[in-house]
Amino acid sequence: MSSHADALLVTCIDFRFWEKVSNVVKSLYKIQTMDIISFPGGVKSIVDDGVHSPVLENIRLSVTLHSVDKIVLVNHRDCGAYGGSGAFADREGELDTHFNDLEAAKDILHREFPEKEIIISFADMKSGMVDIVKEHQ
Repeated sequence: MSSHADALLVTCIDFRFWEKVSNVVKSLYKIQTMDIISFPGGVKSIVDDGVHSPVLENIRLSVTLHSVDKIVLVNHRDCGAYGGSGAFADREGELDTHFNDLEAAKDILHREFPEKEIIISFADMKSGMVDIVKEHQ
């Protein structure tokens, strides 16, 4: 017997973000049921490891077991897997890197799951609240 989840969230393990990100994503995208894959760097492993990524293996499992409709990819500011915010010359450079990886991961997932809606977002923490940036400006 299989179950159905509205979406799958792929995000970082960072304790500062993942729980708040999951709540914001559920509200923002009107999701009732959601699987969550939490891995250092969020989509970084998909981009770095491609079809052999452990994150991609878990995505395949979620799609197979829970027939998710949407895959939501969320990276975040000051991610340790990327070297933290200090690894970038400025905020724009950090956003560029994350959105490039989010787009690359989205392309990889679209090739494997062409029927799934894939949403990319970037999270920033301000005054204890998570702010989701849906598009790179």
